[in-house]
Amino acid sequence: MTDSSLTFLSGAVPLLSVSHLTVEFLLENRPVPVVRDIGFEIYPGKTLGLVGESGCGKSMTGLALLRLTPRPGRVAAGTMIYRRGGETVDLASLDSSGEEIRRIRGGEIAMIFQEPMSALNPVYTIGQQIGETIRLHAGTGRKETRNRAIEALRRVGVPGPETRVDAYPHQLSGGLRQRAMIAMALSCSPRLLIADEPTTALDVTIQAQIVDLLKSLQEETGMAILMITHDLGVMADMAHDIAVMYAGQIVEHGPPEAIYAQPRHPYTQGLLASVPRLAATDRGRLSPIPGVVPQPGRMPEGCSFRPRCGFAFDPCTLPPPLRKTGARHHACCWLETAPASLQPSV
Repeated sequence: MTDSSLTFLSGAVPLLSVSHLTVEFLLENRPVPVVRDIGFEIYPGKTLGLVGESGCGKSMTGLALLRLTPRPGRVAAGTMIYRRGGETVDLASLDSSGEEIRRIRGGEIAMIFQEPMSALNPVYTIGQQIGETIRLHAGTGRKETRNRAIEALRRVGVPGPETRVDAYPHQLSGGLRQRAMIAMALSCSPRLLIADEPTTALDVTIQAQIVDLLKSLQEETGMAILMITHDLGVMADMAHDIAVMYAGQIVEHGPPEAIYAQPRHPYTQGLLASVPRLAATDRGRLSPIPGVVPQPGRMPEGCSFRPRCGFAFDPCTLPPPLRKTGARHHACCWLETAPASLQPSV
């Protein structure tokens, strides 16, 4: 669970405040939550990293913000307060197919989807797909739309944008397809960019280029970014704050220096221990977290991480509360109240 009153940056006004968000699917005539009572804040010009294993609910959280939860899923509870000028809008209260969310979606809040080869339509050119977003939100004519699509490709470092604009997705490399997806997302200068695994399936050189590109565009435009990834290395280089998600809940969040140097939740510690290190002395053997993420609707009693945790003790059969473990650092774990003899070494 998270406390919606938590503020990462003292004195700053968040662009988006999410509180007690729950997303559920109707399975076998019963509601099954896949995102459970989460909260976080995203600030202008800053990046919030949302990390965790596949199946933890990260992508579903991003889709919920844009009211794109696939059916039969729905936002069952919570608020998503979006601030623009002197106006506040609760995204959770909007009709998911209504005119207001359609104006916000793609124009003010944009998303880079996973797997650009499947996210891009194979029968339309890159320029046509970028142009569709521009026409929808800017109402431009054919010539201006094409020119803006070319400029969007040039802005994200696509070589020869005047010719690439007429290419089909299959004619581009993985790195160029990802840049095209970023160009589409940024074509209308959004205030918030949701980047869902933007470096997945790319080699490390291209990954570094994509991260550098997003950082430079953020510095240039002042947009906020929600970076969804399982790659802790990407987060170390980009995020201003990190939220660790497990089984549909945020179990730890705080600044990168606290998350990496003093992780307080055993799941976070397990994620960090499983990252390969060049200086490893044990012949490069990894330390995976045992077990798998529990399926929605089959959560264990108490702490959802308890069956995989090497530090579980009696209180873990009850849901753990969120506790402050340091400045701007919070963890959802009973170990914070445990005797010193039970505390894990970090």
